[in-house]
Formats: sequence, structure tokens, C-alpha cells
Amino acid sequence: MKIPPRFRAHIIDQGMDILSVFFVPRIHMLIDFEGELDRDRLAKALRLCLDAEPVMGCRFVPRWIRPYWERLSKGDLDSGQLLQTGQDTDAFLSGDFDEKQGPQLRALLAPGERGERLVLKVNHQVADAGGVKELGYLLAGFYRKLRDDPGFRPEPNLGSRSLRQVYRRFLPRHFFGLLGRSIREQWGNLKPYKSMNLPAGTNASGVPVYVFKHFSKKRLEAQGSLLAEHNTTLNDIMVTAMLRALVAHSNWDAKSALRLTGTVDLRRYLPGRRGQAVCNLSSFFFVNLGYQLGSSFDETLLMVKKQIDKLKADHFGLGFIFGSYLNTLLYPYALARILMRKIFLRLQRSGNMSMGMTNMGSIDDHLLDFGAPRVSSAMLITPANQPPMLVSGFSGFRDSLSFSLGIHESSLARARVEELFETVDRELPGKEIS
Repeated sequence: MKIPPRFRAHIIDQGMDILSVFFVPRIHMLIDFEGELDRDRLAKALRLCLDAEPVMGCRFVPRWIRPYWERLSKGDLDSGQLLQTGQDTDAFLSGDFDEKQGPQLRALLAPGERGERLVLKVNHQVADAGGVKELGYLLAGFYRKLRDDPGFRPEPNLGSRSLRQVYRRFLPRHFFGLLGRSIREQWGNLKPYKSMNLPAGTNASGVPVYVFKHFSKKRLEAQGSLLAEHNTTLNDIMVTAMLRALVAHSNWDAKSALRLTGTVDLRRYLPGRRGQAVCNLSSFFFVNLGYQLGSSFDETLLMVKKQIDKLKADHFGLGFIFGSYLNTLLYPYALARILMRKIFLRLQRSGNMSMGMTNMGSIDDHLLDFGAPRVSSAMLITPANQPPMLVSGFSGFRDSLSFSLGIHESSLARARVEELFETVDRELPGKEIS
């Protein structure tokens, strides 16, 4: 099957570029192994990913109207250095690449604690956390296949990358329901027009740094009784812990709303929870407790659960993207980008920029199978923030959970984020073990 020379930059691709005013649009996947990888085979597997998911082998071409993805020549793709060595993890995470040059994927192979470490860096314009996981699974599968068949070549996946694969299940029948959900969310974000947040500056000088917090199996087992007692989810518990931790570190005066923005993987509405191709299929939900935190963790948890359960019964995650799409019909891409930057500056001045926390889901142990060596740990790393925006994220692998937050230390000290994560740990039921 021939790969087309161009691909449409869908509304969601354009939106991720526009939203880059809030964050550095790169998602990382960090994989630790119990031994050493075959570098030549790994480099070949990475190259095959650019053919299997053709948009990964493209460069972004911005235009006033209808930007697009242009496929790089085979010569350029073959000669490119996708796999880097001789660099430490922190430097690679803080580094960047030009999406206008392409391709949209880079990797680092570095020494790990017990073997080697592989880090994938993916442009958020082409993939969200769910898409990055699919790329990781694809890479693992190619690495295994190339061991037995060095001449293996995959068929290009030309499936849909559009949000239509989700919304066609709801439109036109649920048009007014989606519109109503979007309006209620916008209103909830505007009243009251001030949000509690971790105090931070607006200076974005230097490169971003990443702060991590890991929770072990024993630490998570302490949540089991709470999950059963209140019929809650791990996401409910983590949102509750983060809200209470933020209050402890924000000098909250009960005059700003207790808000937290979360993410929804819209693959939940698709068969097998899989998109047709690697893409962005994520949206947002909004928790707003007003000025009432609750006197205990359980009390806050029940309020959070009540709100999220109500959202799940009413087009969960679908309203925000739907409203945003209707708004984009009024503006061409370049104008929308300019307007978003103005809105960002206004939010900076207003104090109504709530903190976010993205649940990037669990990494499937069976799909992330490279054969040998065995994967010992894996995590997704949320995009670094553009100050004063603050969005943390967590992902799971086997029986562990990992938090991450990317910051510019010119606006927020690493030590303050470490303290915030420690407070999240203390807020969670059970003893601190990790």
C-alpha cells in the first residue's frame, strides 16, 4: 500500500499546536529493561514505526488555513538519527525537536539501574498518552519480529486519525446534549472567576525539568478497602489527594474555587478502546468543589466522586471538544492560535488558571513485550508546563503508579513540587511506604 505524500492536520492536531502556549507538546514514555537491547534492531524497529504509522514520518506545515502533514522522503527518513545514545535521561527529556522538520518521534537508549533504559519522545500534535502507548506496543512488536525476520516490513496504517470516529456515534442525535454539556462546563469554569492553584511565577527561561514520585504495590494496596467501601475509582482517589495537597501548599483563603482539570481518553467510546490509527483522542473534565474542601479525606472523596459520577452520566469528556470544534469554525487556524495566546495572557492576569492532573492510564505489560530483555518498569511522562500552567500526570505499570510534573525552575522550584507530591502521598490512606 502506497503512503500518500500529504495527510490532513485534523482539528485535534491543530488544537494541540494551539494549546502549546500552555505546555511543551512532547509526551515521553520511559522503559527500563533488565538487560541490554540490540541497538541495530531497535533502530530498525523505530524506523519501521514511521512507515506503519505514516504521520510519524511527516513534518508539520503550518498555514493560515488548513495546515497539513507532509511525508518526508524515504532518503531523509533512512538517513535520520531517530535513536540517540551518549546522553543522560534528564538532558533528553529537557531537549526538543522541530516538528516542522520531522519526523515526530525520537528515542534515547541510555544506561539504566539494572540494564538499559529506552525513552521515547513523541510530538503531542500527533499522539496523546493513549497514542504514545500504542506506539510503544508497536515498537515492541517490531523489535520481536525483526529478531526472527530481519526483512520484515509492515503495511502502513491509513486508518482515521479524526475525532469523527468518536463523535459519529453521538451525532446528530446528541447534538443538543453535547452543546448543553459544553455550555455548562464553560460556565462552571467562569463562576467564580478565580481558582486555587500552587503559587508560581511566569518566567519560562531555561529548559524544563521533571519531578517524579513513584508508588509501589504495597503503597497502592492501602487504597483497596477505600475503593470497595465507597465504590470509587483510583482516579477519584488521586483527584481527591491532589486537591487536598494543593490546598495545603497554596495558602488557600477560601476565596478561590477548588477546581481541578482532568483528562478523558475518548477511546472509551470505541470498540476495544482503540483508535483506528495513532492520534489524539483525549478531552477534559472539570471538578469544581467551590469553597468546600471537606473536613476529612473521605468527605472530600465523596464530593469528588459525586461530581465525576454525574459527569460520567452526561457525555463524559465529549462536551469540551465539541464546543471547541464549534468555536474553531469561526476562525482559521492561524487566527485561532493568536487568540489563544491572548486568552492565555488574560488567564495569567485573572488568577483563574486551575491546576490539572492527567490520568494517562495503565501501560499493558503483555503488549509492551520486547521479548528479551524483559521490561522491568515503564511510565508515561506528562508534557512540561509553560508557567504559570501546572498539569501533573500519572500512569500505571503492573502494580506500580508513577507521578510526573514538568516545570521551569525559573517559575517554580523543584523542591516545592517534591513537597507537593509528598503531601499527596501523606493524604492517601494507609502508611507512606514508597
